[in-house]
Amino acid sequence: MYLFSPIGLRTPSNRSFIINEIPRHFGYQPVRLDLPTISADDICQPGAIELVEIKPENGNVSVLELAILAKLIARFKPRRIFEFGTFDGRTTLNMAVNAPAATVYTLDLPRSDMNSTNLPVESADRTYIDKSASGRRFAGSEHGNRIVQLYGDSATFDYTPYAGNIDFIFVDGAHSFEYVSSDSAKALQMLAKDGVIAWHDYASWPGATKALNALYRAGLHLRWIEGTSLAVRVE
Repeated sequence: MYLFSPIGLRTPSNRSFIINEIPRHFGYQPVRLDLPTISADDICQPGAIELVEIKPENGNVSVLELAILAKLIARFKPRRIFEFGTFDGRTTLNMAVNAPAATVYTLDLPRSDMNSTNLPVESADRTYIDKSASGRRFAGSEHGNRIVQLYGDSATFDYTPYAGNIDFIFVDGAHSFEYVSSDSAKALQMLAKDGVIAWHDYASWPGATKALNALYRAGLHLRWIEGTSLAVRVE
C-alpha cells in the first residue's frame, strides 16, 4: 500500500521497484539482462571485513552489496580506489575502512551544476544530486584523511592524473545510458593492470542496464552478482 501511495511513488527507489521488480516477478522484463551471473561466493574469499554506517538510506547500496564490495576490497587489496558518485559517502567510507593502505578518490557532481551537465541526467537522479554536501558519512571520520573528495561533471572531468593506476573502481554515478557508458569508458582508461571495476544498479536502472549490456556485447568480461544489482569486471 505504501509503494502505491502518493508518498511512496515520490521515492525514486520505490518507482524503480514498481517499474522493474514487479513486472519481472510476473515474467516481464522491460530491459534485456544479457550479463551472465556469478555468485558472491565465486568472487569473494573467506575473511573478516568491517562495516560501518550500516543503515542504508534511499540511494545507498544494500547491506549485502556493501558487504560484497568490502569483500572484494579485502580480497584485491587496492592501493588506489576511484568512485564515481559520492552521494552521502557510505560506500566511500566502507571502501576506505576495508583498504587501510589505500587512498580513495570519490567524484561527485555539485548541486550547482545539476542543470548544466554535459550528458543527459535521469530525472530520478536529481534527488541524489540535490543535496547540501557530498560525503557527510565520512566527514570527521578517522579514515577521512585517506579520502579525497573531487567535484565535477564525470563526463568532462580531467582523469589524466589517474590514467592506468587505479586498482579498484566503483561506478555509481548518474544512471542514464549516456553517463554509465561515459563513466565506464573513463574507468577503463584509469584501470591499472589486474584492476577491478564494479558497477551498481544493473537490472535496476534501465539506462545502467542497457549500458552494461552494450559493454558485455562489445567483449568486456562482465558478470552480474546474483541477488544484487552489482556487476563486476575481473580479468
